[in-house]
Amino acid sequence: MKSVVKFSVPAIMMLAAVPASAGTIAGCIAANEDRNGILSFDDYAVAKSEAGEVDGAMLREAAEAELRERNSDPGRITCQTYSGAGHYVVVAGGVEYNGRVRNLIGFGFGDTREEALARSDDRLNNVLEYNTFNHSGGEMTVVEEGAVGG
Repeated sequence: MKSVVKFSVPAIMMLAAVPASAGTIAGCIAANEDRNGILSFDDYAVAKSEAGEVDGAMLREAAEAELRERNSDPGRITCQTYSGAGHYVVVAGGVEYNGRVRNLIGFGFGDTREEALARSDDRLNNVLEYNTFNHSGGEMTVVEEGAVGG
């Protein structure tokens, strides 16, 4: 369920005047909805570059390609990007809903690990399954984390 695509192409690294601590990251999630409209996040991929001025679209494309390669039907793919120095986290959890386990995946980006954790559910707040999970006392688990930039 996890993938990291790391870019270290010499052309990317030749960008001038980019602070050594800046970086760019894109995280994409594959989501599928069943016939009852219940959402499950089935997989994710992360693509990152240590160069801060890398086009986020290129990284999104790489993460999306990784999801499509691993999943015959990835469903709807949604992505987030972050540029700068800081930290990222990928959190996951699961909730039983209508007799099936629904996977939940979220990304958080921020200047610090704590800020990234605090932001990891920003895009999940409007997801019914996440709110059910959250209100029943469920807690997301960090499944991947790291620095953004170098």
